[in-house]
Amino acid sequence: MKRPELVFLAITLCSIAAQAAEDLSGKVFSFPQYGRTPHVRLTPSNSSTQVSATFCLRVFTDFDHYEFALFSTATAKQSRSFTVIRRGAEKQYQIVVDGNEVNFYGLPFDLNKWNSICVTLDGKPGLSQIFVNGIHSLKKEHMPGVSIADNPIIILGRDQNNYGGELDRKKGFVGQMRNVNMWNYVFSPCEIESYMQELVYNTGNNIDWKKMDFSHHGVLLENYETC
Repeated sequence: MKRPELVFLAITLCSIAAQAAEDLSGKVFSFPQYGRTPHVRLTPSNSSTQVSATFCLRVFTDFDHYEFALFSTATAKQSRSFTVIRRGAEKQYQIVVDGNEVNFYGLPFDLNKWNSICVTLDGKPGLSQIFVNGIHSLKKEHMPGVSIADNPIIILGRDQNNYGGELDRKKGFVGQMRNVNMWNYVFSPCEIESYMQELVYNTGNNIDWKKMDFSHHGVLLENYETC
């Protein structure tokens, strides 16, 4: 005869395992404080190796005088596999691909307004590009042939020092994020524009804001209030 507490535990674990991904339409992640722990961990729907990617999100903050990570992707081989950082003091964005840093200048970052940001990674020729509020950067070269390997760990609002371990306490984001999506291919300029203008676009086939598998730590999930 099964013990009641074991039956309850089994039912609880099955409920957790069977929990469906959540539709975050009309929601925002709020990072209320600068600290060591606030972050969101995303679980991609496709964990296989990919050589190209597009990552888009919208951010709102009143901080831009220090360095913070918008998102970071770590793999077992490289803790900085695909990371995007805003360096406010230098007025630049930095994309890190396979540990190699590429800097982008002259792109906007508005305080107390929603900023729409998309980053593309074309791994085969080794090119990265960033789009902010409808303005695009040059395509810049990183090491060709890099890829995001199996089972990546994707973190919002924090840089990763190692795979599945310590987060960088000095690069924390304070503000709000929404409409986070990731695709395993490079978006066309028209697709980028549709996202920027909040028109009709296909949500991510790797990270999907409408079917989000995530956990959040020191971060609030709130309603996105708008008239």
